[in-house]
Parts: sequence; structure tokens; C-alpha cells
Amino acid sequence: MRKLVTTLSVAAAAFLATPASAAVIQFTGTATGCFGSGCTPGAYVPLGTAVNGGLIYTNGQFNQATDPTGFLGIGGSFDNLGSFTLAPIVDNYTGDIFRLLVSFSAPPGTVPGSTTLQALLTGSVQSLNNGSVFIDFDNTPQSFTYNGGSFTFAVNDVSVSASGIAQILSGQIQAVPEPATWGMMLLGFAGIGMALRRRRSPALAQIA
Repeated sequence: MRKLVTTLSVAAAAFLATPASAAVIQFTGTATGCFGSGCTPGAYVPLGTAVNGGLIYTNGQFNQATDPTGFLGIGGSFDNLGSFTLAPIVDNYTGDIFRLLVSFSAPPGTVPGSTTLQALLTGSVQSLNNGSVFIDFDNTPQSFTYNGGSFTFAVNDVSVSASGIAQILSGQIQAVPEPATWGMMLLGFAGIGMALRRRRSPALAQIA
């Protein structure tokens, strides 16, 4: 009986500990931007801005962990991909381009000589009839491979009113752990299954 309890405890501990180390991943990075189809976003500067008429983009940064499923929504008050404000100035933004550069310093990347993974996304800036501006990004998730597995990253569209109130730019990450980690999880399941099976066998023998 003591051996059974010990086996169950070890298997349960392995099962509970493995998903946390596998799926909960820390992501740290910065976001910068610029206006213009051929522009190149510069290096990150806290509260740095890019300006196009009355439309202003302010740099962002984030340092967050995924939930146990590997999902992370970026877009809080302090952890975000930057923000936009729009002054009450009459401008026609139709056809303008905004380029966003997101640089990940964690988790570590696999590119030789660099620990930074980067995503460059383009958004089309459109003036709306109500005086607000809509920035339409290519929402196709970008895929990355890092030292512990892979993840996809996508940015959400954003609508900015001419109220001067900052509109946060948000996005989402879905991480997938490396296959070796999933193997450890399956071993944990197998250990629990074997222990339960061993526990049921004596009872069946007594009935027979």
C-alpha cells in the first residue's frame, strides 16, 4: 500500500510540475513604429513617438507570462505594443502606412549570434467619416522558433478617436513547447495510469 501511494505521489508531482514548466513562458519585448511605406522603425526609447499630422504613436514594452495553455494577450495599461492618440486636426490619412517593429528579448531566440526575435508588421491608416482613424494591420499570425519551442504572434487592428485619449495597440501570442517536453507530460500520464491499474488488480483477484 505504501508503495502504491509513493508511486501515485511521484507520478502526480511529475504531471503537475511538467505543464507549468512546459506551457508557462515569459515574453519580454519592445515595440516601436514609424509612418511611411519605406520607413524603418528606430531603436526603442521609452515614450518615444512617431508623428503623422495629428496622429501620434508612442512606443510600448511588455514583460508577461503566458497562461498554462501557452496563450498571452498583450495590451494592458503598462504591458502593451504601444498606443495611438489623435488630435482634433482635419487630416486625410487614406492610403498612409504605419510600420510596427516588435522585438522579443525573451524567450531566447535561436538565430546564430542573436537572442532577439523580431516581427515587422504593416498597417494601413484610414480616415473614417466620424473623424476617427482606423489602422488595419495584416492579422496573419507570424511564426517563430525559440530555444524552448515555437510561438505565433499577431497584432489587432485599432480605431483611434479624435478625443486625445490613448488607444492601446494589442496583440496575442500562442506558444507551443518543444516535443521533448510533451514527452515528459505523456510519461506523467502513463505513470498515473499504471499506478491506478496496479491498485485495481488485487480487488479483481479477490472477487474471482
